[in-house]
Amino acid sequence: MGNPPDPGQPPTPPPLPTPPAPSPPPLPVLPPPGPVAHGPPPPSPLWGVQPGAITLAALPPVARVSKWLVLGLSYTGYIMGLVLICVGVALVEEAAQPFGNARMMVAGVAACIPGLLVLLGGIAAWLFLLHRASSAIQDGQARTPPGKAVGLLLIPLLNLWWLTQAFPGFAHDFNSFRERHRLPCEPLNESLFMVYCICVYLGNVPYVGVVSPIGVLIMLGIIGSAMADRVNAIADAQAGGYAYQPV
Repeated sequence: MGNPPDPGQPPTPPPLPTPPAPSPPPLPVLPPPGPVAHGPPPPSPLWGVQPGAITLAALPPVARVSKWLVLGLSYTGYIMGLVLICVGVALVEEAAQPFGNARMMVAGVAACIPGLLVLLGGIAAWLFLLHRASSAIQDGQARTPPGKAVGLLLIPLLNLWWLTQAFPGFAHDFNSFRERHRLPCEPLNESLFMVYCICVYLGNVPYVGVVSPIGVLIMLGIIGSAMADRVNAIADAQAGGYAYQPV
């Protein structure tokens, strides 16, 4: 038999119950595997838009430009206008000679006036393309609004400086626009736009100015075609409705 409990010692407390072990958390339910995409994601105008810039989808719709129509009007205006003006000036100079007559003077003036109007029409078509191109990249980050880009070219003397801001400046702004919106097109060559400006400036140099219009016409076709193609690329990107966003 065991010893009886000591009446002076407190009774031993019963043992505490052991808490149950926590149950493991439920396993997450994974979606069924889908097709695995290989390669880089498709280009998207909404991919990588910088803060403060408007997304391409939120911009006003950009209409396509008829490249051949705009360039055709520009070339027709420049070439026909310059030919008519040269013929008119030649007739006026002949009429000013001692053997000249009034009919030759009238014919010269009659050739200069329509030549000037046709030339202005070609310039208007060229400035229209610049305005449309500048309007297409207005996402809040472009440096020059389209009205300013065209309007300052119409101010004498100031347009000599603004020429380099309007055309090479547009090429720079477009390349920045392309980077912001990841446009699936090639960047513009800013050097070509500067060559166009140099050809225009050479028109004011004696002797060299006789052949500089040829360089102007060549560069007009090169950069004009590039500008129209980039406007159409923006219009096609908007119409495509890209919506890819990297995660």
